[in-house]
Amino acid sequence: MTESIKCSECGESLDKSLDLSTGEHLPCPHCGSTRRIIEASIIEQVVVSDHFSMLGKRKGKSFTFGESQRPDGRASSADYDDDRSMSFSVSGSSPQGEEETLKVCKLLVQKLNLDGNNWCEPVLGNGVVDCETTDINDPSQSLQFQVIRAISNQSFWKQLNTQGAAQESSVDPSVLASYIENAIKKKTEKLPSSVRNGLILVLDATLLPGITFDVVFEEFHTLYSTWASSLGFEGIWLVGPVIELVQRLDQLNSNGSQEEL
Repeated sequence: MTESIKCSECGESLDKSLDLSTGEHLPCPHCGSTRRIIEASIIEQVVVSDHFSMLGKRKGKSFTFGESQRPDGRASSADYDDDRSMSFSVSGSSPQGEEETLKVCKLLVQKLNLDGNNWCEPVLGNGVVDCETTDINDPSQSLQFQVIRAISNQSFWKQLNTQGAAQESSVDPSVLASYIENAIKKKTEKLPSSVRNGLILVLDATLLPGITFDVVFEEFHTLYSTWASSLGFEGIWLVGPVIELVQRLDQLNSNGSQEEL
């Protein structure tokens, strides 16, 4: 609440502390009147934001995703059909710079902690380290993340930014797996092997749920996981919009499940 006191006769703004100190109205220093006008205003702001998302699974594997508009005005959807075709769309604006970086790393840390780790909330880093986290019980243990987009094709993001929507239809999962491979390859070419060691590469697919579906992950594993594991990163992760769509790309153990950090 804001409050102001004015003289009723001449309209001069008065210091309300003068009246409060004596308990009575003192004469206006300009016209001598003791009459007052008290103006008060109350400003209240209520923001209500509900965001819903739905991940559909068939025989334990993801095949559809949809969501309502996010607080930032964006929304995404994806569907995989039995004829081995994927369709996905994004509406809103294209994320700028490192806008989504911290959000992506938080999702990955949540996934790691659900699998039995005890990492702290990630914070923004410096240089090639976009985010980092430390072990709750042993601060000397840390993870360092470098975040890139899961689709590096700039025409897709330009279309989203200029038209407010971008989509692809009837795409084979092997093509989507090649998108992921291309994004990793482009980043690897910019990072010497000495920098990759100890660095976790994180592919941001929070606006691209379809690219994180099981069928695409399996395709990537068949075609590229051996190559990915040879690049020297501490790990390579694909992060979708929900924890269920967070997948490790570069390593599988003997029983076919993902090894955790």
